Parts: sequence; structure tokens; C-alpha cells
Amino acid sequence: MYDSLDKDYTGMGSADAETEETFEGAVLVTFQGDFNSDNVEISAVELVDGPDSIDFGYVEPDPGDDYYDDR
Repeated sequence: MYDSLDKDYTGMGSADAETEETFEGAVLVTFQGDFNSDNVEISAVELVDGPDSIDFGYVEPDPGDDYYDDR
């Protein structure tokens, strides 16, 4: 969040959330190495065809449990 008084940005914290969604898509996998031996590795993976958007629902800042414990 931008602080107009100090002219800098202040973090608002962070939180992890997880959900599972299933969709059909196409993936481009790029391999790199010597294909005449076992020295081949994946150098890039790109989703080239997938959903145009994903609905994350309502997203809001989460002050965390410590915020409520200190009140």
C-alpha cells in the first residue's frame, strides 16, 4: 500500500490460500540437451491454451490471528 506521507510503499502482510480447479488446456514443453544420450532436461513449460480467466471469489486483506489476539 502506498503511504502518501512518507512517499513509500508499506507491506500489508500476506496469506496463503489454496483451492483446486480442473480445466482442459494445452501445454508447450521445451526440452534441451543431447538427444543422443540421457542428458536431456526440460528447459521451459508454457500454458498455451487454457481458461481466459479464473474466478478467485472475494479477496480481501487478512490481518492474521495475531491481530485479533492483541485486541
